[in-house]
Amino acid sequence: MIPTFASDLRWQRRHASDGKRRDFADVLQRTVSKDNGPVGGAVPSEVRELGGYSWMQARQPTIAVPGTIPRLCVPSLPLNLLPDTVAFRDYSTDETSAQVYPFRFEPLVLTCAITTPSFAIADADVVTGVNNLRLLTDFAFGAANKSFRIDLEIRDKTLFMARWESDISNLARTSRCRGYGRGFEEVLTQLSDIDPPQTSHHRIVSYKLGGLRTIVQYQADACDCQCEGAGSDWGTNKSARSSDAMSTTSSDRLQIIRGGTPHTLSCLVEIKSRESRKHDLQDIFPQLWLSQQSTMILGRQSRGHFTIIESGDMGRRIQAWEECHGHQLEGFATLLADLHCMVRTAASENHERRFSLLFCHDQDADTLQLFARRAGQEMLPPEDLNAE
Repeated sequence: MIPTFASDLRWQRRHASDGKRRDFADVLQRTVSKDNGPVGGAVPSEVRELGGYSWMQARQPTIAVPGTIPRLCVPSLPLNLLPDTVAFRDYSTDETSAQVYPFRFEPLVLTCAITTPSFAIADADVVTGVNNLRLLTDFAFGAANKSFRIDLEIRDKTLFMARWESDISNLARTSRCRGYGRGFEEVLTQLSDIDPPQTSHHRIVSYKLGGLRTIVQYQADACDCQCEGAGSDWGTNKSARSSDAMSTTSSDRLQIIRGGTPHTLSCLVEIKSRESRKHDLQDIFPQLWLSQQSTMILGRQSRGHFTIIESGDMGRRIQAWEECHGHQLEGFATLLADLHCMVRTAASENHERRFSLLFCHDQDADTLQLFARRAGQEMLPPEDLNAE
């Protein structure tokens, strides 16, 4: 039997070595020793855009489909910013909204049903936020430097993966308050003047990775395009009225507003900031690679004083990074495939569908551990996935 734990991280870490555990150290031992060669299945293929949605600032949880992306608006230089400060906003970011709204991937499933009805979520092998894949790439690259937990849930063959944090306010602080990145992003973007206002926009992309059909969700920073209505038009809906909203099975759970502007991957811009003396971008490439974005705006600053803003297509540099790290990416793809197989097997053997993947940096830097769980996040409502 796979051990079970409650949802308290201290309890998990204290008992992580008790009982039987499933670890993945042998996965990397099998893969990283290979000679650098063709990456093969470790390169995303059959890429398909599935659409997007925006969380809206409303009393009832509300999303807009396809929603709108903040429009890129580059200011003149020099630019002086104060250090980031954050006030938590309901239904806001890719990761924190999971803590506010009870079903982490219901917005994604309902969005795909509207934007790409021919695509069956039940045919996917993995559905995840991009941050979870970033954690696993760090592990595969030997660069994981802090403990983490990823909550898992298996529905038939589909594995759902959601980042876990014990305290939502801590997650907001750690993801938004370091340096000047949030303030820089806000200065470079212009939100649409709509009612209710949106708080974030999320993109959904599908591709094959290591033989697995993978659906990845991530938050989009900005768009830079001439798409009809980009950054301003709200279709025929200028406000969220009851007649504009389509409710889910439970009218008290989630409202969907049909409005916004469809975009493609070529419209998207990733916004980053760096201290002027730091020139290494190796930590940025995995995120762009996993989200299938290539355009980036980079602001260089010293104590909030921005003097340089660089922009461009990072496609060639991402490809060079991919070729240079071929064997690590093979290890990552194998790790993801083994995790999918292991969870399906564990679910069948133990009659469980909810698990957690745990990495304890201060205990064993080479080991991931899989546990059954009885608490934590719900990925979808109790209804059958095929019915969604």
